[in-house]
Amino acid sequence: MINRIESGLLGHTFWLDIDGEFMSAPTYRLGGFDADCEVPVSEWDFDYPPCYNAKEQVEAIRQALLTLEKVKGTDENELDRRERLAGFIAY
Repeated sequence: MINRIESGLLGHTFWLDIDGEFMSAPTYRLGGFDADCEVPVSEWDFDYPPCYNAKEQVEAIRQALLTLEKVKGTDENELDRRERLAGFIAY
């Protein structure tokens, strides 16, 4: 299961993908997100942020996602990775 965080302030949903890339996509007003518009946060242009402290907000979300990954436990994450590498789970 991939943890996602929706930010009403930024209007985006954030998550770490399978490779650990910090990703985002626009959040729909009624919930969910537009997967067709997903983009790595590293490609964001912070010279024109949607709010005055966007960088700080995004960093706080990234830290929260990293913490959630640690809480999930190494054993569970390692098993998931092994299964994907072995081809047991199709994505």
